[in-house]
Amino acid sequence: MVWPFRKSNAEPPNESPRKLYYKSGPAFFESQCQFGHTSIEKGVALVALVIDAQKELGTPTPISIGKDGTQFAALKVASSDGGFLTFAETPSDKGDPLQPDDLVLWVPSLYNDEVGRNMSDRRSGWIGLILAKIKAETEPNNQSFVIACL
Repeated sequence: MVWPFRKSNAEPPNESPRKLYYKSGPAFFESQCQFGHTSIEKGVALVALVIDAQKELGTPTPISIGKDGTQFAALKVASSDGGFLTFAETPSDKGDPLQPDDLVLWVPSLYNDEVGRNMSDRRSGWIGLILAKIKAETEPNNQSFVIACL
């Protein structure tokens, strides 16, 4: 019996993958907590996961929409200990509607000591904006995120 396939003598390419895809937003988030940038620095974006505030915190809706169309969401921000809770809004009414388990880039802008003192995790006192929704994939060659919408 003859095997219907030939072995290739060519060596596999020695290139790294162009993109790494994750099964879900939470899987990508976990990876960012372990291997991504997690230091809070004013003006430097961190990966965050939109959480279902209705289910987790008892709010009337999972994500709130303001009269001006901006979206307000509860976020779990990437950190080396698995993430911390904060709240943030989008800077405008542009962009896709946010959903629980969406990945976003959150940019901290200032720290509110009063809020931080009243939360179980002082990092929750950071106030910032949701600047982009990202996909659950990365481009390892240039260490960038894939923007879904701004």
